[in-house]
Amino acid sequence: MPKRHKFSRQSSKSLFTASLQHRAKSPEFSRSMNKLHHAFTLVELLVVIAIIVMLLAASLIGIQGSKETTRDVRRKADLEAIREALELYKADNNVYPYSNPENACDSSEGSCGTACTSGTNSCGGVAWAAPMTNLQPNFIADLPEDSINDDTHFYYYEPVCNQTSTVCGVSKTCTGINNCCAYELGTQLEADSTWYRVCSP
Repeated sequence: MPKRHKFSRQSSKSLFTASLQHRAKSPEFSRSMNKLHHAFTLVELLVVIAIIVMLLAASLIGIQGSKETTRDVRRKADLEAIREALELYKADNNVYPYSNPENACDSSEGSCGTACTSGTNSCGGVAWAAPMTNLQPNFIADLPEDSINDDTHFYYYEPVCNQTSTVCGVSKTCTGINNCCAYELGTQLEADSTWYRVCSP
């Protein structure tokens, strides 16, 4: 009777291990593993790049919005400073600053024609000419200017002198050539493109 060879469990494991080691050493296996490794790394890289791009875009949007908001806060503070100077001027002179005739929009970008509106007037000349320069230096050291100060974003002063005019939605009547009894200050905000106005009491 022929002898049967008995293989132990340990022998089977050794053969299996040897087979795997032989396969792992083959060029075909190495190339397959390298392709898999490189493909996985490329996918990872693309995912990381996509995440970085999204984070940068969100940051830039946030920074831009933050800059606009910061400039708007400054605009409001500047108009309040001008308003305070105007009230101090009136307390001393009984009228608000005027020029004769009062027929132009006085702004931080110069004269803007007969109306103080954004983008429709070609402003030019000296920033804050008379009558606003009457505030300096006794009532305000320096008249502030908008940080952008172009045809869209500027500060304006529109007094009511010897006329009836609407300021901040309220009709005001001032009689007398040199009697400026009311005014409107304004600027266009960046964050929402609305007009911010400050008026006489």
